[in-house]
Amino acid sequence: METAEKASLARAKKTQGKSTVRAIVKKALLVTVAFFLLVLFDANYNTFSALKDGMQAKGKWQAVFLSNGQIYFGHLSPYGMKYFVLKDAYYIQSSRVPAPAPQAEGAAPTETEEQPQFETRNELVKVTGDLHGPENAMFIPREQILFWQNLRSDSGIVRTGTSARN
Repeated sequence: METAEKASLARAKKTQGKSTVRAIVKKALLVTVAFFLLVLFDANYNTFSALKDGMQAKGKWQAVFLSNGQIYFGHLSPYGMKYFVLKDAYYIQSSRVPAPAPQAEGAAPTETEEQPQFETRNELVKVTGDLHGPENAMFIPREQILFWQNLRSDSGIVRTGTSARN
């Protein structure tokens, strides 16, 4: 009987060895498929390159151009798969104001019937200063962003935004 038991144990070890090999092959196949799906996903959405670029641009200011024509300035970073978040957000508000009338040196101001001249003044406005009192973050759908640009440190917007934060 001893030989029958030994033969049975040998068969059990062989079966166990085959199932271990199958499990390893299944895991390797699963990891390979997951890797290729991840690569395919990244090729379509550039997720990892965007995150890497976002990490490199951390601390930089960006100009964000939206599909509705608006431009915002601040610190842009990915927020999940469908959004970006813009912190320390500003925008430029343009207004028309009467321009001072040109006068000759030494001449007294005169009343004229001419149309008043106007000039455009641009002001950098912090989003948190808007009437509805938003918090200091804008969540922008990914499909609404046409493009963004990193701003140089000598940009007037960066200087103004940095001095306003301090």
